[in-house]
Amino acid sequence: MILFSKRRVFHLLGGAVVLLWIIMIGNLIKQVHFSDSVQAGGVVSNAYAVTETAAEWMEITLKEKKIGYSMTQIIPLDKDYLIQEDIVMRLNLLGQPSVMRTFTRAVVDPRFILKNFKVRISSGIVNFTISGKVENDHIIIEAGNDGESTPQKIKLSGPPMIGSGISHIFKGKALKDGESFEFFLFDPSTMTQKQMTIQVAGNENVFLNDRKYDAWRLETQMWGQDLVFWVDENGNVLKEKGMMGLTLVR
Repeated sequence: MILFSKRRVFHLLGGAVVLLWIIMIGNLIKQVHFSDSVQAGGVVSNAYAVTETAAEWMEITLKEKKIGYSMTQIIPLDKDYLIQEDIVMRLNLLGQPSVMRTFTRAVVDPRFILKNFKVRISSGIVNFTISGKVENDHIIIEAGNDGESTPQKIKLSGPPMIGSGISHIFKGKALKDGESFEFFLFDPSTMTQKQMTIQVAGNENVFLNDRKYDAWRLETQMWGQDLVFWVDENGNVLKEKGMMGLTLVR
């Protein structure tokens, strides 16, 4: 009953929390098929090496109005990487204007396979923390509210990845039209996994700050909603467009 009530509070955020995780492919745990190469229907698993701290900022807009921002850092940590992502949005939650903040901290190995993570969501209405640690073929999740936590053990069928670092996986990769990548998405709001396929849908011109970029268009669907991402030839995310009209631009 305690776990049920926590999930209920989590869902009271009106889908905004889940949206944050999905729209960025971020702050989501993804579990991927085992693979050592990039190929159609396969998974990107050979990550571009990070030798120094890298940070990326993106504006979040709704109907062409800025409502927030996201900042993602990837920091070399001995043989691993520390990923930190901060997302801030001004939203109407439960009919009240509110600033919602999602902070993610994760440790991943050189292939960006997840070791552990912690996510804290605060909105002024409720504070919610989700943490997890990978142990062999399971992930131990603790989800709590107001200082409480409830551990849950979930079996994984593949090496999990953190969504905050997924865009980095495409850096340095030679994408091909029609190529697809499959993921099993772990949804922390329901503690369940969902299959997700990202498709390379050709080249398009993207205009940002009066500058034209030649970009790859990546498409996927989640919960019946189309999600579109544009990345440049170096694999940098230029723009993301998703549910409820939210758009992120670099």
